[in-house]
Amino acid sequence: TGTFYTVFVRTIMYSAAVTAGCVALAIPYAYLVVRTDRTLFRYLLLFGLFVPFFTGVIIRAYGWLIILGENGLLNWVLGTLSLPTVSFLGTPVAVLLGLLQYLLPFAVLMLTPAIASIDTDLERAAKNCGANQWQTFRHVVLPLARPGITAATIVSFTICMANYSIPDLLGGGTLSFVANFIYNQVFGTLNYPFAAVLSVVLVAVASSFVLVVFKMYGTGTLGVEVDEA
Repeated sequence: TGTFYTVFVRTIMYSAAVTAGCVALAIPYAYLVVRTDRTLFRYLLLFGLFVPFFTGVIIRAYGWLIILGENGLLNWVLGTLSLPTVSFLGTPVAVLLGLLQYLLPFAVLMLTPAIASIDTDLERAAKNCGANQWQTFRHVVLPLARPGITAATIVSFTICMANYSIPDLLGGGTLSFVANFIYNQVFGTLNYPFAAVLSVVLVAVASSFVLVVFKMYGTGTLGVEVDEA
């Protein structure tokens, strides 16, 4: 029970951190995809967004193994520069990087339609009233993109909570998530009843998170849309 509590807390904390990072990076990424006037730059952004979907999560995790491994690309660059090598595998940094890279495209896809639906005249009006680019983005774009931010938060958190391969490969077996713990109960100790209970708990926590987010932001978002209409 104590081990599961540790794994469960780790899963929630890592999922929250990855979700915050995904949303923070996805907002400017989606905004550039929608608002940029440079066709080539937009194609490059879309290329970087959709290519990861053509590779499986395990392949992407192995890609990070090649980069962060003891004899990987990062240590090769450090050695070339006569700098001390580092070992990232089996550390929180490796797991967080892998999860962030895996979930970022999902967050961008959730945010892009929300930002695309914002009338550009509203941004021009804010600038005509004296607002700079940051003030316009903060007070006009972000509030109107709240439905997309809510969707990106839910999708990133729930997928991260149930992830198995990235914590297993990049965590080196020392940073297991709940899914890894359930797998060990099923195939390691053959404790099927306990694994079933853990699965129900995982689904219940993820569902509770979705419910809380909808209660906090879903109704408010609808209210904003109704008031504006």
